[in-house]
Amino acid sequence: MCTGSSCGGATGGGPKTFYVNGLSDGGSFITAGPDGNLWFTESADNKIGRISPSGDAKLFTPNANYPNGITAGPDGRIWFTNVHQSSIGAIAPDGSATTYDAMMPQEFLAIGPDGNVWFTGNVLGFGAVSSAGAPVHQFKTWDPYGIATGPDGNLWATDWFDAQVGRLAPDGTLTTFPTTGTTELITAGPDGALWFTEQTANLIGRVTVDGSVTEFTVPTPGAYPTSIVAGPDGNLWFTEVMAKKLGRIDPSGAITEFPLDMPAQGIAVGPDNNLWLTEPAAGAIVRFPPR
Repeated sequence: MCTGSSCGGATGGGPKTFYVNGLSDGGSFITAGPDGNLWFTESADNKIGRISPSGDAKLFTPNANYPNGITAGPDGRIWFTNVHQSSIGAIAPDGSATTYDAMMPQEFLAIGPDGNVWFTGNVLGFGAVSSAGAPVHQFKTWDPYGIATGPDGNLWATDWFDAQVGRLAPDGTLTTFPTTGTTELITAGPDGALWFTEQTANLIGRVTVDGSVTEFTVPTPGAYPTSIVAGPDGNLWFTEVMAKKLGRIDPSGAITEFPLDMPAQGIAVGPDNNLWLTEPAAGAIVRFPPR
């Protein structure tokens, strides 16, 4: 049983599981914070969690309504979306939180090339606020879901409803590129391209900044690839929600899968250069060394 805020699973150089007290659904999505900790959303209970690389965890209860996407901001705070309300949140490393008008409910977010906090509102389009919380942009176009900043100075987004990815210029100009399946989450890769997941098509996609799309099949059928991140080892890593596996894809498209004890959803690289996963069904956060 846990005697502190968390308890460890495996020991040694392999994966280690931390069961966080008070965490009912294991967290949703996760990011590295500016304070040397990992921060994660716990959507079902409207909480934000913090866990250190050694596994010391704490939960905070800000003014949130189904917090989902999370990322470190340019102002030293951690920003998170609210799926069920039109305000976006920011939490300081000490746990003090503030919400700001976001003009729409939000799904995911990224820090744009202009230093603003950009977010997706799904059928409501895109929005952005400054790091001070002032509304900056709203583009009621498309159905964006995942979002990332590309090396080309644009925002790149996925579409949960249609088979495409999109490139959004800071002035609101949108260009879309077709894919095989609907697209989920997206990240900038080490090779200058954007990499994304296609859950129902069971694919990992790669799109260059000029819009050339290449897709790679996940070996396990019906794996449902979800979150994806550029790893510290020069590869991309992604979660397979239905397969209870973690996937690694190198820039050439070669995929290796690693079994997990429970399905993982969110993934981030920690300050310790380990991969950190959320396991909603287990009420746990997992530290996974790249291999």
